Amino acid sequence: MEINRRHLGIICLCILGIILIAGLWPRTFNNKNDAILLPDAKGIRFSGRGIIYTRSSLKYPSPTSIPGALTIELAVQPNKEFGSSLPIILAINDEKPCERLLIGQWKKHLIIRSRRTSCFQSGYYGEIDIENALPKGKEQFITIASGKDGTILYVNGTSVKRYRNFSILKPGEVLSGRLILGNSSTGNHSWEGSISALAIHDRFLSSDEILRHYEAWRDHGSLSLEENKLPISLYRFIERTGSVIKDHSGQGNDLIIPERLTPLRREMLTPPWRDFQATLRYARDVAINILGFIPFGFYITWYLSVKGVTRLSVVIMVLVLGIGTSLSIEIIQAYLPERTSQMVDVITNVSGTAIGIYLCYFYILLRRTTYSKQ
Repeated sequence: MEINRRHLGIICLCILGIILIAGLWPRTFNNKNDAILLPDAKGIRFSGRGIIYTRSSLKYPSPTSIPGALTIELAVQPNKEFGSSLPIILAINDEKPCERLLIGQWKKHLIIRSRRTSCFQSGYYGEIDIENALPKGKEQFITIASGKDGTILYVNGTSVKRYRNFSILKPGEVLSGRLILGNSSTGNHSWEGSISALAIHDRFLSSDEILRHYEAWRDHGSLSLEENKLPISLYRFIERTGSVIKDHSGQGNDLIIPERLTPLRREMLTPPWRDFQATLRYARDVAINILGFIPFGFYITWYLSVKGVTRLSVVIMVLVLGIGTSLSIEIIQAYLPERTSQMVDVITNVSGTAIGIYLCYFYILLRRTTYSKQ
């Protein structure tokens, strides 16, 4: 059956429209920030796509900082389990392409990732975890104490795991960067749940101190200050209204709640080695990106061939169109809160375009061979 040039042109436009809709959906540029202070209790709730963060990098006016040491105390209650991604509960971003520190949730497990190398090298995160530490709907008091001798993880004042060869900070390093809660700095890793207390200390807390802090939180619902041992930041989440969460350590590291989901940075065309995951979902996404552009390459090649354009010119034009279309989608996705901009998508889209070009010329050659035999 013959298809005339006009019909081929309509098919090409329809395919392009479908690709643009699929690549840019949902098209929301101004998402409401789903992070609100609890009006009738202590805490902040993240119920969809939310984010809060400090105005600037964490301040360290205390002279008692111990380089290489860090303790984080966090009262947290997840609203659901996440099995296909890693929503971020807490992050520290120091203006690098990847976070300095991540605390996230996978299913019921608490995941802690600390940057070990440059963001442009593979395996740049080291990772430790606490299994079954975050059951849905149950509030837990998590403590992460890290120093030169390793990291100890606590749940409700009790030590549950020790990693002797894993320290969050390097020797002599002091934690720096902006504190983010409920999401990553790019706004693409939303977590759902509530946080009712948070303290960050620039020293390694003893097990007795950790138990005492847990008991104070359990009995009184908030963390208390100890004389001459001020933390970097301390949040009791007692405001109930407003857009600022006070830092009760006195260091001035207040948290702000933006009206819109406004990420701290836009990540454009993330390199493949930072995106790669050995999962079925990742393989599926790659396959969809390739298959989605095969019709694009096939029908545009066919349309230009029918118009009498030479084969070399057709190949160059279609590949340029494929690259341009894919790049345009990925650049726009960097400004869509619910999408991510990835170089691997461009590579797979162009691969699909190239396959479509090959299949089209194979089909045209096959048709010509069939007609010549008739």
